[in-house]
Amino acid sequence: MATPTAMDACNYCGAPGALKCGRCHAACYCSRDHQRLDSGDHRDLCKNYTSVSSPDLGEHLAATCLILPGNLIFSENPILVGPVAYSDLICLGCHSAITEEDFSKCPDCKWPVCSKVCANSKSHWAECDVLAKDELGIGIPQHIGQTPRYDLIMLLRGLLLKETDPKSWKVLMAMQSHKEIWKKDNDPFHAAAVKYFTEVCKCGFDEDEIHHVRGVIMTNCMVFKSDKGTSLRALYPQFRLFNHSCIPNIHISSNSDGEITARAAVTIQKNEQLCISYTGTMEPLWQRQKYLSEIYKFQCQCKRCSDPTEFGTYFSSPRCPDCRRSFMLPSGNGSINWWICETCGLRYELIDVLQEVSDWLNRIDMSDFIGKRTVKQLNKDVDRMHDSFHPLHYVPLQFTQNLLREIKGENYVTFKLRQEIWENHLEICDKLEPGLTRRRGRSKFLK
Repeated sequence: MATPTAMDACNYCGAPGALKCGRCHAACYCSRDHQRLDSGDHRDLCKNYTSVSSPDLGEHLAATCLILPGNLIFSENPILVGPVAYSDLICLGCHSAITEEDFSKCPDCKWPVCSKVCANSKSHWAECDVLAKDELGIGIPQHIGQTPRYDLIMLLRGLLLKETDPKSWKVLMAMQSHKEIWKKDNDPFHAAAVKYFTEVCKCGFDEDEIHHVRGVIMTNCMVFKSDKGTSLRALYPQFRLFNHSCIPNIHISSNSDGEITARAAVTIQKNEQLCISYTGTMEPLWQRQKYLSEIYKFQCQCKRCSDPTEFGTYFSSPRCPDCRRSFMLPSGNGSINWWICETCGLRYELIDVLQEVSDWLNRIDMSDFIGKRTVKQLNKDVDRMHDSFHPLHYVPLQFTQNLLREIKGENYVTFKLRQEIWENHLEICDKLEPGLTRRRGRSKFLK
């Protein structure tokens, strides 16, 4: 929406104008008619963000103006799509699920397909020529069920861009890959993929490029649900430039074609970083740090990870077993190996924290634990849990999520329990995933 501001030259006619584009706040107009007439030319230039670089953060996106919750950042289509690394059998032509024991195979490469039509589809030709070189069937899925072998397909499709789509290949080669770290880490899946395309399917692929492309996929991919109901990975030209924060200010949605849309979740100030979360916002500190370190090769130091209390939620902190008054907090300086009571100073190793959490999670994961208990007993279970954890902690969240799925009945007591649970979930979302997000919207709607 255009808003009046200081007089400037109209983008359409050059006359003095006081209306500015409500999205980029850069283009100026003398009237709404001229703004409408210029919309076609201005659309491609209109951005409320820009790409910037810094030694610490690398290339990333930042706001060029004040961005309000719900404002569009951009929409874009993928340059590369493929199966997730660990996948059930899916057709390489149309990406539909393959569930029959006696499934069809491509007559040339022997990989699972849903039909002869997909086996002969143009999109499968280039990859089929390479996969057919695996004459012993080393990498070919043989049985129904999940397999890590689909990790090879996305990598191969990325490598083939060099010949089939040089423009997208150039974009892919500019993406962050952490390839030197992947080379040194001796990750078995990474090493197997490189070996497969250098020793089994010998097509002259450059080994360094194989390391780079797989590193790019692991670092920059987003998973979406296809129109066939299968999970797929995709690479995007601009999406890769979002930095990470465990309390993101950008919400991402996708459609079944893989098109993604980025919108502001909260108010974003001019020059502020645009961030998504590379991991689950409802994961505890140690899980987030482990995942980010193993996959993205960095230790997160965002505002949430830098606050031992995680904005007062104590989301990852157990109650001190000695004084019972306070909570065990990570010792600081980026380390989570030691946890210290903020009141009495008791020290816990991370393994002790994990053991207590594991014991509770094992209890609440028992299939008959909730079903055999009355609402009154379940309320007492929640209270007992609060003796060990803060009400906004990860463990009570897991328990109450299970409760919402399992509790039956339409009486007042059940409705009251559901309401209390949704209010609790909304409070967690307000602190750890604020703004216009799907999770917070669902909590608010069902409250």
